[in-house]
Amino acid sequence: MRSLTKKQMKFLDKIQDTNIKAKVDPLISINEITFDEWSTLIDMNDTEILYQEVNRYLQERINK
Repeated sequence: MRSLTKKQMKFLDKIQDTNIKAKVDPLISINEITFDEWSTLIDMNDTEILYQEVNRYLQERINK
């Protein structure tokens, strides 16, 4: 499976919601997630395009 799983999307949503509640700027790029968060995403479902898919998902979520 090359696209993000529902579990990965929920994980990213949780990070985003936590940042918003803490009044921290929302994630707009994969470059803003921590190493531990990235490792968790890889453990859930690693693909050769994971970096691009996470980045696309974060940007789409911000632009809603």
